[in-house]
Amino acid sequence: MAKSAIFKPSLFGLRHSNRDFTQKETWGKNQFNSSFPASLCAYLDGKGLKNVYLKLDENLKIQPAELSTKELYGLAPDSDNLFYAFESQFRGESKMITIDLFAGCGGLSLGFQKAGFTIVAAFDNWIPAIDVYRNNFSHPIFNVDLSRESNQEILAQYNPEIIVGSPPCQDFSSAGKRNEGLGRGSLTLTFAEIVTRVSPQWFVMENVDRIEKSKILIQAKQIFKSHGYGLTGKVINSCYCGVPQTRKRYFLIGKMKEEDDFLIDEINGNLSSKPLTVFDYMGKELDIEYYYRHPRSYQRRAIFSIYEPSPTIRGVNRPVPKTYRQHPGDACHLQEKLRPLTTSERSYIQTFPKDFIFAGTKSNLEQMIGNAVPVNLARYVGQCILNYELKKGKKITDRQLQLSKWL
Repeated sequence: MAKSAIFKPSLFGLRHSNRDFTQKETWGKNQFNSSFPASLCAYLDGKGLKNVYLKLDENLKIQPAELSTKELYGLAPDSDNLFYAFESQFRGESKMITIDLFAGCGGLSLGFQKAGFTIVAAFDNWIPAIDVYRNNFSHPIFNVDLSRESNQEILAQYNPEIIVGSPPCQDFSSAGKRNEGLGRGSLTLTFAEIVTRVSPQWFVMENVDRIEKSKILIQAKQIFKSHGYGLTGKVINSCYCGVPQTRKRYFLIGKMKEEDDFLIDEINGNLSSKPLTVFDYMGKELDIEYYYRHPRSYQRRAIFSIYEPSPTIRGVNRPVPKTYRQHPGDACHLQEKLRPLTTSERSYIQTFPKDFIFAGTKSNLEQMIGNAVPVNLARYVGQCILNYELKKGKKITDRQLQLSKWL
């Protein structure tokens, strides 16, 4: 799975900005003329040089003066807290400015990107997932602990129209201890507090279906409602949304100044009439008909067929134990060639494309793939949002109607 480092076009020192230097338009005259001076200032600072500028003295004579880049910016140009917000080009089509919180390796980001949203930044604090994310997206991902309010200031700089996110779910998950008091569930409230502080028009929060019965969700909903959001909550089974997997996930979708359940018809009306099987999605690419998925309990079956949806992809992937005893629900009898899915195959079941780069240790990759939002599920939810906007006649947002001036 490991691949060599990927080098992408960039300008010196501009580590975090709203410019995608892998796109040719950012090297055009207008955009380059605004970003190059910032890069030059960072370069001069890196060489220990000051910027020279001209000013008028008290006798109205031109005099040269010096100013360091740090003095100019108010902080070091290589700081992780520095974000270059260049004015953006007018976009005639609807592509909502989006940031992704608790982004992991990028399933939610990629799905919304495929639906037509513009992801400008992502945030997480697990290094292995951040490294994978950086290898697959051109926009920045920040390594921050979002539970600390001081780390949340950068979010508002992006002025997002929608915030999406998957707060860690171990406290609610059937694979975890199901104890809301362990602390991870409080990140759901952190997500709610960030959203209401930044106040985007939309937000999408994804979690395991068991959160629907939690006290934390009640508190989060109260926070959203108190700030004017109409809410749609829905448990969606991925196998009806273009994902060959039985995976039930809870989505809470909010829009400012809307009635509750405003999106429910759009979500329900576009679901497939039948579940998607592994064979429907991949044909015979796996070169097997049956595979082993390690159960949480041997009271459950462990052998599945490609002619049904996969069971939920989890963070655990183990070989067939020598002591495994046949379960009456197994799709076939134990056989010598029976095997679990590989790490790559599991990522395909999560609907990551084959060119998505997963590099890291096997255990980390298994965990981040198991934790990810299936790409096609995220895409489905994103498309429901855009369909809703189009049907209401909001083909372009107010922000997109304001033509920007170039620096």
